Parts: sequence; C-alpha cells; structure tokens
Amino acid sequence: MRLEHVGRVAHLIQEHQADLSNFLTQDGRGRNLMPFLDKLGQSLVEDRQEVVSLLDDVGRYTEHIGDIVKVQQNYARIPRVHEQVSLPGLLEDALRINFAGLVRHQVKVQRDIAPLPPVMTDKHKMLMILVNLVSNAKYAMDEVAPDERLLTVRLAQVGGRVRISVHDNGMGIAPEMLTRIFQYGFTTREEGHGFGLHSSAIAAQEMDGSLTVHSDGPGRGATFTLELPYVPVALSA
Repeated sequence: MRLEHVGRVAHLIQEHQADLSNFLTQDGRGRNLMPFLDKLGQSLVEDRQEVVSLLDDVGRYTEHIGDIVKVQQNYARIPRVHEQVSLPGLLEDALRINFAGLVRHQVKVQRDIAPLPPVMTDKHKMLMILVNLVSNAKYAMDEVAPDERLLTVRLAQVGGRVRISVHDNGMGIAPEMLTRIFQYGFTTREEGHGFGLHSSAIAAQEMDGSLTVHSDGPGRGATFTLELPYVPVALSA
C-alpha cells in the first residue's frame, strides 16, 4: 500500500502552511498536489479492496482446511469392513480433500449425483479410490486452457449396481495405454509413482466391484468408472 505518500503529502502541506493557498495555485508541486491526492485516494481504496478480498480467501481456505482435517480424522478411525455409507456424502468428501488442488489448477466441478439412500460398503477403500480418481483427473487437465478445465462427477444406480464416474476433458489416453493403465508402476506423469490406479483397481475388486477406464484418444479426455454392488442398508439388515 502507498502509505508513504500520505506522509510526504502531509510534510509538503506543513512546509507551506503559511502560504498554502499560493502554494496550491502557483507552485508547480502544489498544483499537482490535488490531482495526486485524488489518484492516491483511489489507489488506497483499491489496495483496501484487494486486502479484504485476500482476507476473505484466507477465511474460506481456513474453513476448508478445518473440513479436510475433520474428514481425515473420521476416516482415520478404526475401520469396520462394511458400514453404513452415504455415497453422495462420500463423493463430496473426496472433492473436499482435493479442494485446494482443484482451486489451484482452476478446475470447475460439475455434479450429477443421484440422492441414493445409504448403502453398506467399505467407505475407507471407496474414499481412497475416489480421492485418487479426482486427483488424477485434475492433473490430466494441465494442458487444457484454465477456463476450459471441467471435472464431471456422476453417481447413479444401474440395476443392482452403483456406478460412480469421474470424467475429465484433459489429455486423454491412447488406445495402447488403456490396457496398461491399471498395471503396477505404470504412469504418464514424471512425478507419478504408478501405484494409485493399481491400488484402486485392487480395492474395487476386493469389494466385488470393478474400476474401468474409457477414452476416445489423446486430447479427448477420459472417464474412470467405479461399479459396486448396490446393497441398501435396509436389505443388509
């Protein structure tokens, strides 16, 4: 903020207190003083607005950090193999955990989430899979213009199955890569380790489900689909 200019202006006015009227009308520096004060005032208002905006951001991010900590604490408790889970809530948890990265990468999120009743499943494995899919989708859009990055998350019941899909409009996957993408150690990112999708596919199988991928090719995005048995709480009792 240009606060030092306020002191300089005050010093000039003090110096010419005795002949202030003459200074403001006849002296070159004095004639420029009023237009300068007007611009300085506008600049300070803009600076204040920017600070207020930044503080608002800090407040929102602090709230999200608190939410993430609560989510992680909930999932860090001793897991039960199968428990009552709200799938829409679980998807929101996965997005919340990835919130900072999605904001940093300027990814817009579109939801198409059916309001399904609670089901019995292993929420810890499901969360691991969903967090990994959202994170991968975010990185897949690095080469897309920031204002075009779109992540679409869908949840639906299809017969006796639950289908969750995570779609990005990013780099896409070449046909020859589709059969290898779930292999241990396979990655397309330099800093990638190659066990996220592999672990996710195994976790899906352990829940009697499947994790598949579809892409129309490089530059045409990709869709990862998690399918699991649909076991409503009422039917499992």
